[in-house]
Amino acid sequence: MATLTKTRIIDAAIAVVDEHGFDGLTMRALAEQLGVTATALYYHYAGREELLAGLVEHQTATLVQAAPAEGAWDERARTLITTMVSELDRQPELAVWIITTQARQPPVLQLHEALLAILIDGGFSPRDAIEAKGILFRYVIGHLVLANAPEGQPWRQLPEHYPLLRATGPAHDTIDRVQLFERGLDTILTGLRPEVPRAGGSPNQWVPDRGVVLGPAPRSWHDG
Repeated sequence: MATLTKTRIIDAAIAVVDEHGFDGLTMRALAEQLGVTATALYYHYAGREELLAGLVEHQTATLVQAAPAEGAWDERARTLITTMVSELDRQPELAVWIITTQARQPPVLQLHEALLAILIDGGFSPRDAIEAKGILFRYVIGHLVLANAPEGQPWRQLPEHYPLLRATGPAHDTIDRVQLFERGLDTILTGLRPEVPRAGGSPNQWVPDRGVVLGPAPRSWHDG
């Protein structure tokens, strides 16, 4: 039998979520997936909450590693955002749990940091970078929540007092949700531009001093 490691446990946890959903991820189900006793799991994780924290850390690290270090800021941001959605769409229940309970907690803050790095490197001021980050993350959150929402009533069965929904129903059936998300993302990125575009490394580029807090204390620096 292969050695039981945290990496192996996390991979098995993802498989359990894929097969049984987020609520189906229990220590017992995970032990069965791995072919071990639940006691063996507690050597690595004290319980489900700690396991979930490990799962979030793994997912976050995977996404941060996908962020390109070079290139135009909008292409880098697009790659990071589309990778986030692609990965999280695979486990919509887990994605909704992460964005509703962990979005402003470590280690998910690493994603905030990664996107801010892209925006600031692209020439955005601190304020503009925070606003752009907020716009992009809110777009992602909305997409993920809707992806996990129950399907609505088919347009053919809608009451007659929804004439426009009924009339546009055939067109609705032709919409590809992935292409729709990407079109919306491109529209947002096109509208987000630094005040003075400049290449990375410009002498005028803002460089964060992590030892200094600028301006009045915000309500939460990662509210975006």
